[in-house]
Amino acid sequence: MIARTRRISVTLFIGVIVTPFAAFADRGALSLDVGAGGTTLGLAAPYAPASGSVQGTAFTTSLGLRYALSNSLEMASSAFFEPPVTYFHNGVTVSTSNGDFLGTLKHRFYRYGFLAGGRLVTGKVWRFVVGADIGWSHRVYSDFQHIDDRQPNNARDYRLTLPDVTRNNLVIAILGGVEWAVGDHWSLSLLPRYEQLLGSDSTFALSARFVFSWSWYL
Repeated sequence: MIARTRRISVTLFIGVIVTPFAAFADRGALSLDVGAGGTTLGLAAPYAPASGSVQGTAFTTSLGLRYALSNSLEMASSAFFEPPVTYFHNGVTVSTSNGDFLGTLKHRFYRYGFLAGGRLVTGKVWRFVVGADIGWSHRVYSDFQHIDDRQPNNARDYRLTLPDVTRNNLVIAILGGVEWAVGDHWSLSLLPRYEQLLGSDSTFALSARFVFSWSWYL
């Protein structure tokens, strides 16, 4: 009797220890993800190829779908949008057919794209998430203004005609974070992400999004 009681106690103890780390029973769940957060992106100055990159910060939103192939493996896809922000590139030389112009290049910038990939999930109420994505990013630079500010008290616009610039990049991303399964059908997540943009004017982006998810069990 005492031995049996000890076996039951050990079983219960192991259950208490293991349960928080066991996969949540989400196999077959289809989840809608709505996210918002911030992104920092390194950008070189268009029309000034010799310039270094400038770090800028933008708001980011995302909308995605996930499907749980098993209790620990999910396939995910999402579209994202970063609204326009203003960038300043100081001390850059813009080269045109009329010559070279030194000053501060100002422009508007926004970005959008699509990502798809997989995630590994472990945990029950608190879940830990790691994953990788591949996708596409579209960048738009517009409203250029190049300013001669070598004399700060007498800054002037060069009035150069600089057409809008677009860039399309292949994106490889990795993410990690934590998800809180608040209820049977909804959860909240914090998901930092690193993106490597490959191709023309390659660069990188760092982002962190808070994500609200609603799940249906198929």
